[in-house]
Amino acid sequence: MSMNGAINPIKDQMRLRLDRRFVKFYDEHMAARLETHQVSLSEARKHPQKFARPWPHRPTPPPADRMRDWTVIPDEVDAAPSDSLPFAVRTYHPDPAVFGPGPYPVHVRFHGGGWVFGGLGADAPICIRLQQRLGIVIVDVDYHLCPEAEFGQNVKDAWVALLWTRQNATMLNVDNSSVSIGGISAGGHLACVLQHMARDAHIPLKLLLVTVPVTADHDKYLEAKDSPFPSFSEFSEAPTLNFARMRYFSSLVFPPHRLGDLHAAVPAWWISPLRAPNFTGLCDTVILTAECDPLRDEGEAYGAKLVAAGNKVLSRRQHNGMRTTSKR
Repeated sequence: MSMNGAINPIKDQMRLRLDRRFVKFYDEHMAARLETHQVSLSEARKHPQKFARPWPHRPTPPPADRMRDWTVIPDEVDAAPSDSLPFAVRTYHPDPAVFGPGPYPVHVRFHGGGWVFGGLGADAPICIRLQQRLGIVIVDVDYHLCPEAEFGQNVKDAWVALLWTRQNATMLNVDNSSVSIGGISAGGHLACVLQHMARDAHIPLKLLLVTVPVTADHDKYLEAKDSPFPSFSEFSEAPTLNFARMRYFSSLVFPPHRLGDLHAAVPAWWISPLRAPNFTGLCDTVILTAECDPLRDEGEAYGAKLVAAGNKVLSRRQHNGMRTTSKR
């Protein structure tokens, strides 16, 4: 612990590079907190709110009649993988007095958390803002977490969530011709994988919207320098997301004693979307990265591969930012 009581202070070499608003928020709300990778998994699971990331601005939740939880039963979803498991989703509907009666565009999204943490409340402020500002339905997916479920189940959950949304378009009052997908960090990874799966299944998507997505082979990095992307080493000691935290995630998601079985069970590009065999014919994409984030370069590399294959891409880097920075 530092002299000022900070358990996880911002490193001096990082402090001058970060947005002053982020530094102030971090110092006031995050520096004195333990991170989930610094306690036992059982402790983090037992007290999720204790370790939940604070948000700079929390919008007012919609009334109960416009926010609902559902249980997705894969056996009731056409073309769902036979070994899929039930999971929950939460839908957010726009105000019909403002945006009309629908049917509405729909955005299926996946929370971050290294595939280990997170749930339906993790990115609720993002879901609420999108629903309130854009007049779209949000389907927030509570996919299975590792290590209780092996990697690959999360991808299957993402796929079934998309199928379920389309199959229940009338019930959800959504327009199947205007379906988008997205997520942040590990959730962005799932959305990138889904982008290819949807193309292969001839399911049209309007847009992929991902923020600091994981796209590379993190299961292979024993040290930060093992990554081919400079940002991984350059920001290996960044606040909120650093190499120690990512290595912790990898140890749970890709445990060494299970790596062989995992690689045999799922396609390589499910782990690293950058390794997808075909980048042609994919939906329009928006990729948001952050200047001081280890994941910056691999997210931009994914965008570059999309562009090289002839797809439409908007890639935007937030300068002096970490991914927890929030704009009004």
